[in-house]
Formats: sequence, structure tokens, C-alpha cells
Amino acid sequence: MTQQGLIIKHLKTHPKVGITSKEAIERYSCTRLSAVINAIEKKGYVINKTRETVPTKYGNVSITRYVLEK
Repeated sequence: MTQQGLIIKHLKTHPKVGITSKEAIERYSCTRLSAVINAIEKKGYVINKTRETVPTKYGNVSITRYVLEK
């Protein structure tokens, strides 16, 4: 299955949680999630993007969480 297929399947099976870049790297070896999301959107899917701040050992960083719109 392609990375796009894996990400679409993940978004459908985790509708409230969605996915972040870190999860995409760990689960699917997808290092360019934003590019995959862009390609998925071109196929007609609507993806909501939410910015979150998460703590790290280097301080707080901002990440994006992608969730499939129903």
C-alpha cells in the first residue's frame, strides 16, 4: 500500500485523533506528511489542520495535527 493509502486508512480509523508528523514517521516511515496530506486533498478529501503546542526537552514546539473531515 502507498503512503497516501496508509495515511487515508489511518485518518479513517482514527477520526477524532488524526495524525501528526511524528506518528507518520514512527508508524509509516512517512517523513513528508504535509506533502502526502496535500496529495490526499487533491483527491477530494477534506483535511482539518490544527496547530498544537507540545513540550519537548528543548522547550515547547508547535506541531500540526491532521484530521479527516466527515
